[in-house]
Amino acid sequence: MGSYVVDFLCDEAMLVVELDGGGHGEAGQVVHDEKRTAYLNELGYDVLRVWNNAINQDINNVLEGIYIAAKARLKSPHPAFGHLLPQGEGDNN
Repeated sequence: MGSYVVDFLCDEAMLVVELDGGGHGEAGQVVHDEKRTAYLNELGYDVLRVWNNAINQDINNVLEGIYIAAKARLKSPHPAFGHLLPQGEGDNN
């Protein structure tokens, strides 16, 4: 996106998911990440940053967080997420 590479992108939800290792805590990388996030926000994207250790320790919680963030950004339930909605939610019946 522009001059940046993102880890994961959901265009429908205008959501970018970035997976961050320990190097993202270093001063120079923090500044770079802040600039990239500001650029993506200007384009209308939300950026969800996830630490690698969170993925390794509790992937289910990470996936739930991504789902919640994407769902909040969608104006109507998207078919890609329909199977994840609790029964009755998003149904047109």
